[in-house]
Amino acid sequence: LLNHPNIIKVYGFEYVENRSFLILQFIDGESLADVLGRGGRLELTEAARIGISVLNGLHHAHENNIVHRDVKPSNILLDANGFVYLGDFGIVLATNEKRITRTGTAMGTALYMSPEQIKQPSAVDRRSDIYSFGCVLYEMLTGEPPFNPASTGEGDTDFAVKLAHIQDPPPPLRERNPLISEEVESVVLRCL
Repeated sequence: LLNHPNIIKVYGFEYVENRSFLILQFIDGESLADVLGRGGRLELTEAARIGISVLNGLHHAHENNIVHRDVKPSNILLDANGFVYLGDFGIVLATNEKRITRTGTAMGTALYMSPEQIKQPSAVDRRSDIYSFGCVLYEMLTGEPPFNPASTGEGDTDFAVKLAHIQDPPPPLRERNPLISEEVESVVLRCL
């Protein structure tokens, strides 16, 4: 099991009445999705603080051959003191073991999925988590994910979002938030 300050602890696994579940550390706080839903984009220093914590947790997972596959704001929790935890490792992939997901089955959330996660799920590795993290960082800095067809009137289907991840370059962050420096924009675009 993963043991890192920025990853929610798993205390056990149970199987009851044909259902399996994990026993997890309780975080008294809220998700990053709640924070973003309430206030839109974050200040650069707060986005960087949260981002570094998420990256620390992801680095630990990757060093242990674990790919998260569902990095998104609702899986990032902040406790009452603002400490950051990465959670919901429910669809993780152990990169050195046999894949348990059927070939061709995409796992994840459309707004944050990497192109390879959409096109070739069996080829997903740690780079996919970095792409998803880039989508989260983009949203923290602009107030919306990079590919959000609902905001442009193009519809909000998973298909439209996935197609945009595959075919479209991410919209420049500075168009959505002119306060972002070129250097910060280049870091986010490098993730994507």
